[in-house]
Amino acid sequence: MREILVAPFDAEHLDAVCRMEQRIFPDEPWSRQSFEDELKQPFSLNLTALVDGEAAGYLMGSCVADQASVNNLACGESFRRCGVARALMKAFLSQAEQRGASRFSLEVRESNLPAIRLYQEMGFVPVAKRARFYHHPTEDALLMVRDTNKKE
Repeated sequence: MREILVAPFDAEHLDAVCRMEQRIFPDEPWSRQSFEDELKQPFSLNLTALVDGEAAGYLMGSCVADQASVNNLACGESFRRCGVARALMKAFLSQAEQRGASRFSLEVRESNLPAIRLYQEMGFVPVAKRARFYHHPTEDALLMVRDTNKKE
């Protein structure tokens, strides 16, 4: 297995990530401007996964007070099922916790069972559905949360 390096997302990754976004989400990709705007936000926590120096995936998130959210997470097709998403999520959770986050949220397509399993393994639980959240095809999203302060 090749080594996965998770690094802060910066402008040098933008071209590769925009190309990846277009391939993965051809019907509704984030625009280059959306990525650029996200990079300027003081509350953003954005990461890129690199394999052999190549952008293999990315996570765009935010962290405000004790709340953190994953806004966009994707892995290139040739890097799926090899730990890229897991590495990005672990780094995001760790860095967000260092910033004081204890509650995490994300939305995921109901049909994306591999992602749902990964998130559950990382302590996320489904708490609600968002009807018709996704398009092309139209599909509900599961809202999943992870609360590290919750007493069981």
